[in-house]
Amino acid sequence: MSAPLYTAEPGKVPFLLGKVWELEGILDLTAQTLTTLTVATPAGSYSLCFDSDSTANGKILDTEMKLSLSRPFFQLSGAKEENEEAQRFVRIASGIIGCEYHSFEDSLMRFYNEDYRTCLVFRFKSVRDKTGVMTYTTPPYASQPGRWTIRDDSDGGFRVVLYDGGDEYIPEDLPDEFKKEGLRVKFSGEVTRPPRMALVTYYFINLSSVNKLPN
Repeated sequence: MSAPLYTAEPGKVPFLLGKVWELEGILDLTAQTLTTLTVATPAGSYSLCFDSDSTANGKILDTEMKLSLSRPFFQLSGAKEENEEAQRFVRIASGIIGCEYHSFEDSLMRFYNEDYRTCLVFRFKSVRDKTGVMTYTTPPYASQPGRWTIRDDSDGGFRVVLYDGGDEYIPEDLPDEFKKEGLRVKFSGEVTRPPRMALVTYYFINLSSVNKLPN
């Protein structure tokens, strides 16, 4: 079987800081079938939280995970897993040779194993202690209502160059005290991806916390 097309090392991807990715399943590349793992405890198992635009931390069940977007990708430490599914995850994660990153449409990361038959599929699910700037967007048509968004500034500033336009989060319920143009905030919450809009990547977010930061 030929190698998968994507065996790249992204190295660094803008705006990953503070994003939490959860395992969606193990993809069989031959059969194109996705196997989901049994719901694991504690909460947060099989998830990765990025602490920079190129590194993340997480946990399987008993094993600590450190991820970098370059080889060897996953570094695993701690107790050995007794669960059979977790053992399979460890075997695959220990032999990752490449990563494919989708941001605009489905917000997926795929990590390909050296056997060329399996890959780990992670989906962007939430943000944790991310920083951003409150922005009020006025639509081009008067019949459409404006909306408040949180513009990601975790890389130090908002990018405006075509497809590197950055991420914006549309809060479901935003307290009035945060409806102030230019206000910097730290926020957490679950996200969902709406249909693609313009050159900026938008996400709906159900805020679990939001706090003001010094400008």
